[in-house]
Formats: sequence, C-alpha cells, structure tokens
Amino acid sequence: MEKICDALKANSSIMKLSVSSNDITNRGAIAIASMLRVNSSLKELVLFNNKIDDVGLQTIIKATKMKREVRFLDIERNQIGKLTRQELKKATIYNPDLRVHL
Repeated sequence: MEKICDALKANSSIMKLSVSSNDITNRGAIAIASMLRVNSSLKELVLFNNKIDDVGLQTIIKATKMKREVRFLDIERNQIGKLTRQELKKATIYNPDLRVHL
C-alpha cells in the first residue's frame, strides 16, 4: 500500500481509489492518510472489507477534514468503533460534502 500511496502523492488525474478486500491494516491506513494530505485529485476512497481499526480509520478521517476534495469514503466492514464514529462527526463539520458509507 505504501508504494501505491507514494505514487498517488504526485498524481493529479486519478479520482477514485478502490482497494477493497486487500487486508489493509493500520500501517496501510497511515500511508493512505499521508497521501490524502497532498493529493489534490482523489474524490472517492473505497476501503471496504479491510483490517483497519479505530487508530487507522481516525488517521484517514482526519486527513479528509483537511482535504475537502474527498467526497466519498467507504469504510464498511472494517473495525469501526466509537472513536471512529466520533471522528466522523467532526469530519462532516469540516467537510460537509463528505459522504461516508459504514
């Protein structure tokens, strides 16, 4: 995941990244969040059915607060807990166009 994210940092044409069912963990989530902070074209991020828990999900959600370009985030079938849900509420205040699929 880290190599893909490194490549996407400089990419300005890809608008959707779907990495469902890839056994992505918090380590991959941190790489995704790092990419989101600098990528200006990504609008949709699909992380359905991975192994990301509250720590990784919060990192990604915080990055979407800073980058309002992200409009859709699918985190269904990850390890979503109370902390993730709280962070999502904050994210939608900063990024009101963000739609999240749990």
